[in-house]
Amino acid sequence: MSAAAIVATIPSERQAGTSYDITRDRAGALACSCPAFSHSTDTPPWCKHLAQFDIAGLSSADAIPLHTFTGRQIFPLAPRLEDIALEDIAHGLSLLCRFGGQLRSFYSVAEHSVRVSQLCDPADALHGLLHDASEAYLVDIPRPLKHLPVMDPYRRAEAVLQAAIYRRFALRRGTPASVTRADEAIAVNEGQDLFAIVPAWAAAGTRVNKLETLAGWTPLQAERLFLARYHALRRRARAWVDSST
Repeated sequence: MSAAAIVATIPSERQAGTSYDITRDRAGALACSCPAFSHSTDTPPWCKHLAQFDIAGLSSADAIPLHTFTGRQIFPLAPRLEDIALEDIAHGLSLLCRFGGQLRSFYSVAEHSVRVSQLCDPADALHGLLHDASEAYLVDIPRPLKHLPVMDPYRRAEAVLQAAIYRRFALRRGTPASVTRADEAIAVNEGQDLFAIVPAWAAAGTRVNKLETLAGWTPLQAERLFLARYHALRRRARAWVDSST
């Protein structure tokens, strides 16, 4: 373990695309990379990021970690980067149904993620594959509930974990615009193909014509295709780097 381990990455509330690292040293002391912490006159130094995301409390004796598919333990509200595993993400998302499971048949977040990665700009494909990866640990909250004011703590926790996941897989900070567009576009196809009664928002939307009618992969198919997509994209990225040098 290094002198100070990154335990969370906190997105900036004021500057898009900027985030700060929360670290814990061997003695258990917490620090933040934000300017406010660096210039703090408090003893010990403190900042709003440490206050808002009470990471110290997650080390208490009664804190319970999430046990993962691969046997790891992770605190989703204060993730250590080394505890985030691709296999846990793929497995968790493959068993997690979109839209709270209120569909005619099973359709996983893993399948949705693969399809987003195929539709967004090729340069953003890895972001597209991992854009919902935090849901492997925090589950998928249906949109009508997720965006209520009462769910603000969940959305903040999701932002922290998602930022840490992007960092874990060496991706630039923030979700690219092309991924957001692909995410919203595919939702129309999902709404039209998978609900027993098509919601008004889906009926009024424009389909992505190049997608076949969605029927839903099995969890095993979704997990395998998610992992295959990740490794294919990494090989493509390495090949591009090699050809450019």
